[in-house]
Amino acid sequence: PVQNVRDLIEAGDTKRWALAAPAILSSPEGKDTLLDAVRQTLSERAMKSTKELSGFFNNNIRPALEATHLMSPQRIQQLEKQLGLIENMKIPEEQKLGFIRRALLQGFAGEAASVGARGATGLVQLIPPS
Repeated sequence: PVQNVRDLIEAGDTKRWALAAPAILSSPEGKDTLLDAVRQTLSERAMKSTKELSGFFNNNIRPALEATHLMSPQRIQQLEKQLGLIENMKIPEEQKLGFIRRALLQGFAGEAASVGARGATGLVQLIPPS
């Protein structure tokens, strides 16, 4: 299930998000699965390179967060700004990665606590085909 949501994130298709969001929101496990997929996708991107991470967040992650209301608009904007600042720092990639990890942990900490139960199943059927 997380992989399917990650594929949806990678596609960055706002029309698919508009279709998937109601199903994700109606599933008790949906928000948690989305949250896990967002964290995994951003972490893996950052591990490869921190360049253009804020752009990826804005183009691919933001639609998911906005469509599902998983994060407040202010918090989305704050996280995007933090990622952009870190991306442009003149420090080694390893240090940037540490800052990015912290920003992600802080950015999603409140959402993780509010989502509730873990262990998503059956979300595969909820994501519209491409």
